[in-house]
Amino acid sequence: MVRSVALILWAGLIFLFTCTESIEQFLQQGVISFTWSKYPNMTEFWYPLPTTLDTSFISRKIGHALSFFILSILVFIVSTSKKKMFAISLLYGVTTEVLQLFFRRGGRLFDIGFDGMGVVAALFIVVSIQLVQEKSLTRNSQT
Repeated sequence: MVRSVALILWAGLIFLFTCTESIEQFLQQGVISFTWSKYPNMTEFWYPLPTTLDTSFISRKIGHALSFFILSILVFIVSTSKKKMFAISLLYGVTTEVLQLFFRRGGRLFDIGFDGMGVVAALFIVVSIQLVQEKSLTRNSQT
């Protein structure tokens, strides 16, 4: 039960960051504001990576990956399925990027890639831990 609550709270926090008008205002001043756009500019979704990558941009993308890494681990803890972890986390990444367009934020296809990096990193960690555990069990059963 606690694990499910942690997952729901984390997904809710990602949603809050996704939809609030300004993450900077939220983090610096605690201001949460939402502005709904009935007809967003969907072409923004396809904009490429910027040509200059400043530290602010890089830290935001690390935040994407880290957020979805944590989300993926929580999904795995609740579901114990690597397939569900991958599918649910990646689908949530796609959903949040599209939703950003409706909240006058910049939802981008390339951000799904950064979300996906966090998902894949979590999958790698889970698989690695399972392999180590299997080897340990095999050694213990042979002795």
